[in-house]
Amino acid sequence: MSSSPRSLKFPELDWVLESERRIIIFCTTISLGFRVMTYLWRRAYELRDRRKRIRMYNSLNWPSYNADTLELMHTDTSSRVTIATDTLSQGIDVANTDDVVLYGDIPTTSDMVLQRGGRIRDGKGRNSRVIVYLPSTAVETALKVLDDEGQQGRMGKDARTTIDPSIAYLILAKCKVDAVNKLYGNPIEEVPCGCSTCRVNPPVPKPEQCNCSGCIPEVIEKMTSAPSAKTKVKIPASKRVTKVMRRHASTRLTRFRVELWEDADECMDSMLPSEEFLPDTLVKVLLNNFTSIESANNIAELLSHYLPLEGHFGKLYGVIQELDVDFNKMRRDAKVAAATKRKATLARKTEEARKQRKKNNILGRSPGTIVIPARTVPLQPAAQVSAVTIRIPVRTRRKHK
Repeated sequence: MSSSPRSLKFPELDWVLESERRIIIFCTTISLGFRVMTYLWRRAYELRDRRKRIRMYNSLNWPSYNADTLELMHTDTSSRVTIATDTLSQGIDVANTDDVVLYGDIPTTSDMVLQRGGRIRDGKGRNSRVIVYLPSTAVETALKVLDDEGQQGRMGKDARTTIDPSIAYLILAKCKVDAVNKLYGNPIEEVPCGCSTCRVNPPVPKPEQCNCSGCIPEVIEKMTSAPSAKTKVKIPASKRVTKVMRRHASTRLTRFRVELWEDADECMDSMLPSEEFLPDTLVKVLLNNFTSIESANNIAELLSHYLPLEGHFGKLYGVIQELDVDFNKMRRDAKVAAATKRKATLARKTEEARKQRKKNNILGRSPGTIVIPARTVPLQPAAQVSAVTIRIPVRTRRKHK
């Protein structure tokens, strides 16, 4: 795992959107499952069938929603991702599943891994897999548990669960398949079964070369974000959107997306936060291109890839027009405030100059006289002169023709 269980982004799971496989992602908590679902939902904004492709299954959902999810998992042949908790791991068979992913903390026992992986049931011809994402401290924790077998080791300061020696043994095993067979007493060589069921549907034979992650380690590429190319467009000072304007616009657009969220279909969108209808990243796009927005079509060109805004570009353009009026008023108020400040500054300097002229007249100084206070000069230990004032008239230099 390259992301923390408390994170909001999970780039290591991007592959589930690109693959044409049916996948169940088991998360340790409903909170983590919701954040994974939200991340994948935003990443899949170009998919028009994402309401079917990305689903949640947990005890907080309406029973009807969970029933619809199960129906899609059994009957729908298109690729999809189901983010679930332990609610789906027991008593429910989903034979069409290709891959099972365990994401979050270290599984507490090897039974948990096999129980959740059992949702695949029959993976013949599909190269079905059970994929377990482990935190970076998993190997260290497993070594600690096996060094002191019989006692359960904790996974660091923030861990909420303990792990069993069986899962520690599975983590450190070179071949994961052999480790499972040893843990559960499975025979090394399977004797063919002659029952009628096995004759009609024979089990998958053991491959000559094991393809588990221990026998064939996965090459994990370091994920780096590509630098974004920024093109600077010169905007006249009279049309620029200032920081104060941006704060005002962000507040107004936040109210707009809350209005969209309140008017949305409660059955279809009740699990989505209001930010899903207009994320902060798109608010930034709108404000960066504010001067070029002259119609709803311009907004559609900027945000056509974002499906939740389909059908709302006209309303959004109405908000942009309101903001344009507000921005013009703010610019006029700023000009008036600047002019008032300049006038006050000029009046203050004029008054200071008048007071200085009046003071010079009282002291009898000529306009070109500089007064320099001298340092205190000690004369005798008993008497000192505090200061000496010297007047130096400034001569006016004449330019030679």
